[in-house]
Amino acid sequence: MFVTRISAFAKGTLVNFKTQWRAYLLFCNYFHLEPFDIDSELLCTYSEFLSRSFRSAQSIRNYLNGVKVLFLLLGLHVDVFSSYELKLTMKGLDRKLKHLPKQAFPITLEILGKIREHLNLNTPLDATYWCLFLFALLLLSRKSNLVPVSTKKFDKNKQLCRGDVTVFPSLIIVAFKWTKTIQLDFRSTLVCDSIAKHVKTVRRCHLQAFPGANIWDMINLLNCGTIQVNYDIILIHVGTNNVGTYEIADFDIGYNVLISTIEKLVKPHTVIVMSAIIPRLLDFQNTSYFVTTINSRLRSLCFKRGVQFVATYKPFLKFGMPVCELYSPICKLHLNYFGNLKLTNFFVQVLSHC
Repeated sequence: MFVTRISAFAKGTLVNFKTQWRAYLLFCNYFHLEPFDIDSELLCTYSEFLSRSFRSAQSIRNYLNGVKVLFLLLGLHVDVFSSYELKLTMKGLDRKLKHLPKQAFPITLEILGKIREHLNLNTPLDATYWCLFLFALLLLSRKSNLVPVSTKKFDKNKQLCRGDVTVFPSLIIVAFKWTKTIQLDFRSTLVCDSIAKHVKTVRRCHLQAFPGANIWDMINLLNCGTIQVNYDIILIHVGTNNVGTYEIADFDIGYNVLISTIEKLVKPHTVIVMSAIIPRLLDFQNTSYFVTTINSRLRSLCFKRGVQFVATYKPFLKFGMPVCELYSPICKLHLNYFGNLKLTNFFVQVLSHC
């Protein structure tokens, strides 16, 4: 049972807890104290002991919380952690250990330009550093997405590799394969029609693709239980197959019923995200105004219904026209390999911020 409970924590969190548990048990062993026969005096003494090594009282609170978590996992009482004596001790340590964390200054484009003056981009090492600086700033990416903590801990499924970056004359596609903020398997699901059916590299996201499905098909699939909805985040991408056969009013009704159907089936705190329609290269000249209107009305509907809306069409347009390099040259309806990379990266960013 204990092993099952601790598996609920993320790997990094569990490493921190084990460090805190080890420190507490070593303290008790050294001073011949019973670690699980605890009182306020023991906790206050442990806090004072830690204050010799730590510069911040918040670090001591973190270690005390680690001990509290251990007691909770073992089914022991934790009332003593709320005692007046311990609170008073921590108040005194706050005054005794006055520590102001040093906050890093922001990187601006001006600073980036000055860094560039000291780099020789003909040198592979300098070029690599410059690429990292640009990606970190312009993509707002985490450090863990770009570099490992050491060469031994490099993971091609977490850090960017050369194969994850695709360069076109007018754009660069960077495919992130890992996000720190989504740590549980299948926390989210992507329910879509055929245009997103090849988005299979979003980790811990269950893809449910139904090629050819329109809005009312999705509603029927939801009602009959074919679409699974037991997730924290549900991202819906549908409507492309209704273009050309539905009027604007039909879209309004269909999307409204679709949102109501999902809300009826999901848990109370589930995040529902509606994706905009991606323009099709084949009939863009004839349908661009119609699709733009539908996306605008869907955005308004989502705002009224308290549902999130994502403008999925933006990465596929440049100066108001579709980016041809992202579509299949044969059918001009579906996305090609690079288009799917673009869509995958977009959905990864959406899910990581939900």
